[in-house]
Amino acid sequence: MTGKSEAQSIALRFLSIGVLGVVGSTSISYGSISAPLVAADLLGQLFWKSLKAGYTAGESLMLAKINLIREMNRRQGYLDGEDQKTLLSFVLYGDPLTSAELASRQSKQALRLKIGLPIKTVSDQAIPEDSPAAIQSEWITYAKKSVESYLPGLENSLVQVNLQRPAESDLSEKVDKLAKGRRKGMPAPDRYVVTITKTIPAARRQHTHYARVTMDEHGKVLKLAVSR
Repeated sequence: MTGKSEAQSIALRFLSIGVLGVVGSTSISYGSISAPLVAADLLGQLFWKSLKAGYTAGESLMLAKINLIREMNRRQGYLDGEDQKTLLSFVLYGDPLTSAELASRQSKQALRLKIGLPIKTVSDQAIPEDSPAAIQSEWITYAKKSVESYLPGLENSLVQVNLQRPAESDLSEKVDKLAKGRRKGMPAPDRYVVTITKTIPAARRQHTHYARVTMDEHGKVLKLAVSR
């Protein structure tokens, strides 16, 4: 927000009219178009759950991010690009000690968290032109149909396909040793991320929308996230 005025920043505008805290994304955020919730939608739900339980805004955002990691680890065994982006881009502007007026905490003790959360990550990598891992064209057609209700007119859309690969992380290795319980493994070698981009004119402006479809080696849709 450095160098911006209230007219250029939603967060500054809210703070100027007396809002004590604003949680927002510093870049494009992703959500779901159907259950289960993912990315920004899931983070928002978890944030409000903690805020209603009586935690401060700062604690609620921290707990929301931790619980998002736990939930996505439970579902898929790792954090993909949308998960990582959500954790990094959402920040709190205003007073982190702000809490809901009607909420009552059961305990006045400081919030303490146990260490031992496994963190495995994957990243999107471009497919070499001579790679045998090229995606089948009918899978791209199916991916487009999956998001057609959100992005109509996909015949003029831009499509990019990447492979999903495990990302090395010292943090993952250290924390993983402390983790207990059964966990899912890393994704199969041939998982694809199909990113569909569509620019739509609205209110005298050009709005670019994104949809990311994760597919397995058989063309099955594993996850669908759309920009907000």
